[in-house]
Amino acid sequence: MVVGGVFVLLVALGLAVGEETPADGKAGKPPVTEAPAPAPTTERAPVPDPTTAPATGTAPKEKAESGTLPSFVGMGLQSAQDKAQELGFHHLASHDALGRGRNQVSDRNWKVCSQEPAAGTALNGQPVALRAVKFEESCA
Repeated sequence: MVVGGVFVLLVALGLAVGEETPADGKAGKPPVTEAPAPAPTTERAPVPDPTTAPATGTAPKEKAESGTLPSFVGMGLQSAQDKAQELGFHHLASHDALGRGRNQVSDRNWKVCSQEPAAGTALNGQPVALRAVKFEESCA
């Protein structure tokens, strides 16, 4: 039988090259099985606590707007707002000190004439109002 002899020859060649013949007699690679997909998780990443310092070594941010308010009078409005936020005071508002109802669109063009509450006041979550005029104007 030529067909049977060819089969035996192919099996022998397969064994000579290192392939194994499965029990069913068919040469080839073993069947590929897929690894099971990981089970979905319902856990969420922990939310960082803003009162603790991050691993970078920077100082922790204040959780509440409390502390003694410094004077911002005479400072540029943008610088005053930056300093207030750096100190943990985030409830800020600015107003036209001349009563013209102008909006402080570009805070860098305005200077602080007065503030409420006054400097030295201990705050506990109160808003800070900064009254400002344009740099070329005089405070009333």
